Amino acid sequence: MNQCQSQLNDLPNELLNDIFIYFDARELFEAFYNINSRFNKLIQSFNQRQLMFHIKASNDTETNDKIFPFYVYTLIIDRGINVNLTQFPNVHRLFLIDPSKE
Repeated sequence: MNQCQSQLNDLPNELLNDIFIYFDARELFEAFYNINSRFNKLIQSFNQRQLMFHIKASNDTETNDKIFPFYVYTLIIDRGINVNLTQFPNVHRLFLIDPSKE
């Protein structure tokens, strides 16, 4: 029996990119950043693919990471969430979900 085991690091960049699109920015950085330099470069190349970050009531709205906010191009904010937009210097699109009238 010839057992062939593949690891995530064995996958080609194109397939990893296809996998990465299913993660929002925070999930992507928390799960894959600093695994190795190849993964870091792949994730950083997403700045051209417009990473999306959805801030929900269940998210920690304080962004302590100095890495990933720079790469967020689309920001989605749920109702009742206060966000310091200066944390996301490259946001090009901002969506407010059910904004309050206050």
